[in-house]
Amino acid sequence: QIRKYGQDGYDTYTYIEEAYDEEKDDFFPGWADYQDYMAKRNIAPGTPFWFKATANCDISIAGQILTDSDKTYAVIPDHFEMIANPFPVAVNPNEDIEMTGLSYGDQLQVRKTDGTGYDTLTYIEEAYDEEKDDFFPGWADYQDYLVKTPIFGVNQGAWAKTAKNVTVKFVNPIN
Repeated sequence: QIRKYGQDGYDTYTYIEEAYDEEKDDFFPGWADYQDYMAKRNIAPGTPFWFKATANCDISIAGQILTDSDKTYAVIPDHFEMIANPFPVAVNPNEDIEMTGLSYGDQLQVRKTDGTGYDTLTYIEEAYDEEKDDFFPGWADYQDYLVKTPIFGVNQGAWAKTAKNVTVKFVNPIN
């Protein structure tokens, strides 16, 4: 299954052997909506989604990389909202992402690259910057050190949980 957030909640698509294709008036294997009709919608570049498999599998995702604009997400308070890096380069939340409305204690949970869990970053007013030997507001690791390296890999998603409405804008690093 694939689940992605749509205008009215989550859209769910299931891979089945006989999805009905209205254009061809026949059945084919493929991704189907809740009525078993062949899915016709594309997932826009930078859109986060869930993928659940019933067995081990390899995934190849093809499509155009978002290169011509920034990508903005709205995060609703007190919910874990999924956001994703839409660009073909890794980004740092303190340098490449603009966020408005942040509060002390807001969180980002990013999946570790080795798949063993999540790195949790917290927005704090006094994160320690080792290079400048000073404290600044920003996203900090579990030791309250300012995150200085890219942690959002190419097309990598994360969870954001905030106290207030927050706008998250991935600034296009390619232009």
